[in-house]
Amino acid sequence: MLTSRDIALKAGVSPSTVSRAFNPDSSISQKTREKILAISEQLGYSPNIIASSLKTKTSGIIGVIFTDFSNTFLNNVLKDLEFHIDSCGYRLIIMYSNDNADTEAKHLQTMLSLGVDGVLLMPVMSSNNSATEQIVKQYKIQNTPILQCFANVYSNLNTFAINDTMSGMAATKSLLNMGHRNIIFVDNKKNAISDSKIKGYIAAYESCGIPFKEDFILQVPSCVEPKNILKEQIKALKATAIITANEPLTISALKSIEELDYDYPEDISIISFDDSDWICLLNITSIAVPSREVGRKMATLLINELMKTAYKEPLIFSEIEPILINRSSVKNLLK
Repeated sequence: MLTSRDIALKAGVSPSTVSRAFNPDSSISQKTREKILAISEQLGYSPNIIASSLKTKTSGIIGVIFTDFSNTFLNNVLKDLEFHIDSCGYRLIIMYSNDNADTEAKHLQTMLSLGVDGVLLMPVMSSNNSATEQIVKQYKIQNTPILQCFANVYSNLNTFAINDTMSGMAATKSLLNMGHRNIIFVDNKKNAISDSKIKGYIAAYESCGIPFKEDFILQVPSCVEPKNILKEQIKALKATAIITANEPLTISALKSIEELDYDYPEDISIISFDDSDWICLLNITSIAVPSREVGRKMATLLINELMKTAYKEPLIFSEIEPILINRSSVKNLLK
């Protein structure tokens, strides 16, 4: 196995100079750095991060634990998050919990074992994450900051969130203001984010003085194909509009509309959470959160915590406001 000593002998420098060559902040000449990096690439050498971390007491690594690798919005956030983290001299390790509490706890333990400097956690919103709670205590003992993202599940952690109540209210109110009353809200997860969106949906009806009906809130289990349920409910409830809580549900709703031989917005209106290029291409009105702003904000909050010498009170709660992007998928029934 190649070591820094092997590279040092080949380059005619000391092993410590080899180590400094891999640190962009170190003070060695550009010529020497380029020579060492070229030899390292030629021989297939990379520095031992864990060994380096034992010497410096830091790893230069930030852990990310998200719930879903197939979510377009989260992938866009990761791209910008990595850019901002890298600009601060850190690297990312990314793991996915797949909405499983046991997997979340296992990944947090792995990150702790690797000696990461901090973690960005999108928590699994289970009613009983006692394993995670115990590991979070270990992080606090070791003074390794965790920033929970998108939902405030653990009261003892700093939080970055999206105002999902405002999102649900904005989408629903825009439809009510155009004369819609029979508005289906569909989601496939029962968690804090979903609850906040539904809270906004109900608040919009109440603010307009219009009674809402619980039948119009559909929470379809992830293991069930939503398309057929949506087809049945659109007809049974005589729905004039649908709000989909995420991108995959938007796809299911569009399939339902097509199989019913409906057109949007003429026969039914639709608003989607999770704006993306294809949603824009199909002219679907959406609730959007700028992923670049999210990635920058998450990086800034965690890096600021890394600058502190210990966990400090009061805890941070930072929230970003979504925006409603009006396109042509909503029909004004008042005209």
